[in-house]
Amino acid sequence: MSDFSQLTIFGMLAGLGAAFFQALSYFFSKRFLTECHAGFRVLFCLSMVQMGMMSLLALPFLLPRPLPPLTEFIGPLIGVTVFFLSGQWFLFYLLKSADSSVVAPMLGLKIPILGVVSVLFLNQHLSPSAWIAILLAVTAAFMISPPRSVPESRTLSFILLICIFYSGSDLHIPVLVERLEPYARHPALLGVVLTYILCGFIGLLAGLRQRAFRVPRGQYFALPYSLSWLAGITCLFITFSLIGVIFGNMLQSIRGFIAVIVGVMVSRAGLLHIETRISARGWLLRLGGAAVMTAAIMMYYADNIDAMEASEMNFTVVAEGANSGYPDRNEYVIRDAEEWRELWSKVVRNRMPPPEPPEVDFSEQMILAVFQGEKPTGGYGISITDVKQTENIVEVLVQERTPKPTDMVITALTQPYHIVKTERTDKEVRFIREADEPDKEE
Repeated sequence: MSDFSQLTIFGMLAGLGAAFFQALSYFFSKRFLTECHAGFRVLFCLSMVQMGMMSLLALPFLLPRPLPPLTEFIGPLIGVTVFFLSGQWFLFYLLKSADSSVVAPMLGLKIPILGVVSVLFLNQHLSPSAWIAILLAVTAAFMISPPRSVPESRTLSFILLICIFYSGSDLHIPVLVERLEPYARHPALLGVVLTYILCGFIGLLAGLRQRAFRVPRGQYFALPYSLSWLAGITCLFITFSLIGVIFGNMLQSIRGFIAVIVGVMVSRAGLLHIETRISARGWLLRLGGAAVMTAAIMMYYADNIDAMEASEMNFTVVAEGANSGYPDRNEYVIRDAEEWRELWSKVVRNRMPPPEPPEVDFSEQMILAVFQGEKPTGGYGISITDVKQTENIVEVLVQERTPKPTDMVITALTQPYHIVKTERTDKEVRFIREADEPDKEE
């Protein structure tokens, strides 16, 4: 299995983890509001401070060297934080009176919101399957919570508002991760940490004003929510960075279905202050609505699934050979002329006089270079055979050749290399090396 396939599977598992932990977090927040006897503002402040402190502890392990310029990522960081905090504020307010098993699946109503925004403001045309998905999402909302009275209609209004804020946060997450990629080894995790440190600071200021830290056992009741939500959002950042927002949202949609199942278990356990008891028919209708909502979300995002498929990138060979002045085993992605001149000087330092570097337009192109390292004989070789890009990454397939014992080779040190230029992109580039299989003797 290739490295790319393994990362895709890991991204899918992280998406399922995000759905599970977020479903749990809704019930822990409801538990706080009913058992701690404190307002939703207290939960908001305490949970943000707790997650901020946990993130602060993790920061030294994720902080890159050198530090990225603040101007590189401050915009998307503020965007993620502001939209998330706004969504959480209204979510906690809504959970005072609404069941978690209603709120969680109905967050899928951000699908109609995205559709309306696409048509009215982005001048996009939705396919018939996307319109069907929107219709299914609205149908699912009526199945989960029929608006028979003013309270239910009010719940729907707040859920739509929450969906707007969460959608804004989701759109900023991949931008934040992309801005951190050139500097951080784990940009998704660093994005989580930076976001919640900022959330913690805002929560601290609000908590001091609300006197949230004087609530008896407030920290105790808030901690389960903080842990489950932080685990869920960490998984979500990882999912978005590995397999993209489209597939990530498809996996995350399962949280509504999970929340309804957990709601049944909580209600049957007698914890009626957390989850209201309803009839078996009501639970079946709610479960069916959650399933329809999940299907609607998957159908809507599947309409854009082509963005996830790998597309070929054309490339041109700039230089290749078995003798160079660069003896190390390495890979390079070069996006500016100065770095290119520096690398080229290492490649040709065994030539007199050294030739000038081949011309590259770095406004539209970039360099991909692979080196096999110094070898004791001839017969070795390395070449870039394929370059593909997905929504988030560029995958470079590298083929390495090794001489067979029966091959006639020169007895001299060699340093195989291969350098190409291709379309410029700021996406993460991953090199996947594959070695030739030795022929089997019959």
